[in-house]
Amino acid sequence: MIKLTCPQCNGALELPDNLGVAHCMYCGTKILLQQPDIAKDKETIQRNKELCRIALESKNYNEAIQFSNHILEMDTKDVDAWIYKATATFGLTTEANNRYDEAKEYLKKAEEISPGDARIRDTLNNLTYRQADWFIYLGKKEIERGDKIRDNFNRAIYHDPLAKNQAAKIMMNEITHCYCNAMIGFFKAANLLPRDINPLLNIEDLAKKVNWLDWESTDVFKKAMQNLQMFRVNLGMVQKTQEVSLTLSGFCTQTQKSQWVIDVGTTG
Repeated sequence: MIKLTCPQCNGALELPDNLGVAHCMYCGTKILLQQPDIAKDKETIQRNKELCRIALESKNYNEAIQFSNHILEMDTKDVDAWIYKATATFGLTTEANNRYDEAKEYLKKAEEISPGDARIRDTLNNLTYRQADWFIYLGKKEIERGDKIRDNFNRAIYHDPLAKNQAAKIMMNEITHCYCNAMIGFFKAANLLPRDINPLLNIEDLAKKVNWLDWESTDVFKKAMQNLQMFRVNLGMVQKTQEVSLTLSGFCTQTQKSQWVIDVGTTG
């Protein structure tokens, strides 16, 4: 039993020591007998952070999300937990399910808690670069797929010339589809990294490689042309504008947009 005095009416009380909450028998005031174990909660949170970091380093992203969720259940304003969750979520990105936008939402929650936090900015930059690299990776996979279809087609018509007319249209559509998907991926990467020349180099390489393709007849050309003004602005921020304009010349010349290349080259 414990003895205490009611803070409201000063009545003398004697209560069991295993209660968390009691009420004064005289005035009914609610009395909190046991304070939350804050130190224990902090220790648990710290332990979960350590486990979360280990999971991230091991690329066990599902486990990392579980540990970050455990932290957020105890403290919804823990910035580290939101950052860890964003990083782990993006790590689960697949061709069928891109998690970049979801990861950005978690970073927005962190930003609301700690505006201007350098950790949040650095994490967003890191995920953006990784997303661009992912688009480039997918683009290169599409090129490999298109090359394989083309090689198989060439071998087929070598052994059976009559098969050329029968399969040419179908195979050409598949090949074109692959190369167009690749170009779209490279443009997405360029949109994410307007100051980085690497996505543009991939655009140039593909345009030169597939110089037989009439880009103006494809969906990728229409999408690219819609974004030309944006690229004009973004490229204006690149120091090596002449190098960039030459890089884009392969794609733009194919689409008979050389005047735009000249405009970009003179952008300050």
